[in-house]
Amino acid sequence: MGNTIEMGKVHLFPTIPSLLPGFKIPLQFIGTGEPPIPSQVEDTVILAWIESNLTPSKFSVATGTVSNDGSIAVSSGRMVADVIVVGASSGTFNLGTTSGGTEILEGESFDTDGAVYTIKRYFNSGGSLYFGGGFSGSLTVKLILVNLT
Repeated sequence: MGNTIEMGKVHLFPTIPSLLPGFKIPLQFIGTGEPPIPSQVEDTVILAWIESNLTPSKFSVATGTVSNDGSIAVSSGRMVADVIVVGASSGTFNLGTTSGGTEILEGESFDTDGAVYTIKRYFNSGGSLYFGGGFSGSLTVKLILVNLT
């Protein structure tokens, strides 16, 4: 009860948002028993190392404009998670993996606000999504893709 353990001071390193160009972080060897050395490391070196060692994002967005019977290519190893469709006006469209073939979506509505469709379609060796159905004008399409390679 009467024993008190003295703890050494803990150095609080700055958080990433507080790092500014030219900021230097003290360099200290841990576990060697030697006193801290006066060397410092530039924040940009540490941030570059962190960025180069992060796993790249598995998500990407493919954006395109399609007219009736137009298509958007999908790279191999990608799964289309969602399709976002925005038109200059309103109407309906069909979506398939071949032009005029079997449809994944048929008679789906679009307008100027955009509509989101979840289809979960995997492209092992790449391919395209075709937009048809007789709509007029063009559609802006965004494919939310998941890289599974």
